[in-house]
Amino acid sequence: MMSFDRRFPERRVLITGANSGFGEAMAMLFARRGWRVAVTGRRPDAVHAAAQKVRQAGAKEVLELTIDVAVPEHFAAAAAAVEASWGGLDVLVNNAGILDSGALRDLTLERWHRAIEINLFGVIHGCNAFLPMMMRQKSGYVCNMASSAGLFALPEMANYSVSKAAVIALSETMRAELAPYHIGVTVACPAAFTSALIDNARAVDSHISDASVTLRSLEKDLQAGRHTSESVAAHCLRAMEKGRLYAIAHPEMHALRLFKRMFPEWSYALTGWMYANKKWRFKH
Repeated sequence: MMSFDRRFPERRVLITGANSGFGEAMAMLFARRGWRVAVTGRRPDAVHAAAQKVRQAGAKEVLELTIDVAVPEHFAAAAAAVEASWGGLDVLVNNAGILDSGALRDLTLERWHRAIEINLFGVIHGCNAFLPMMMRQKSGYVCNMASSAGLFALPEMANYSVSKAAVIALSETMRAELAPYHIGVTVACPAAFTSALIDNARAVDSHISDASVTLRSLEKDLQAGRHTSESVAAHCLRAMEKGRLYAIAHPEMHALRLFKRMFPEWSYALTGWMYANKKWRFKH
């Protein structure tokens, strides 16, 4: 296993949604290694505050870039700024995303479009802007943030699970197509961990957690505090340096994934029964 510090001596990384949660934790990890870090987010004030932390952590250089991942023009401008400042990019972390949850009957088309536009097209826009640069270099690494919800879909999370499953499929395709260019790919598939996702979801819909039994169970996981943005980021970076396609930080998700792969019909029959009878995560 070769560390990223040796593999990429220029040490250039861009992270979307780097002003909080997993994205900020990843930015801090790279900063402590003395990398050049492009900190991005939708709000310039939040980006600046995060960039200050990254500088203090030891980053060699910091770029502050405003990116709304739903706007491809923002990525085009960021790619031009990175190329002008650094001459290229070594690591791209497509992290920015949103959480949503609700029964199928309650999901409006607007909520479907929003989840897919941000969670899926936010990743697609990042890849579209920066992969040509990496392909010209014939080197690089991409980490796409998905979720365990894309591996094992639970009731009342359809739009979120669909968007994250699509990111996993995209990452699997990228892994094969980009191998000739020496570009590695990892897709992060964590379960619940401490972050601002639920708070942000509530900001959009104040009743979202009350409406979704699955989301309430995720909140209980968060309150247990077993997994944090920092622990998930550290696990993900280790997986990237080992060249693993999947970064699944939660051990219990490995077991669920194995059960689903071995017994797909049974796994969803059991999930449907538990949902109908308010068992396991679906207790009201």
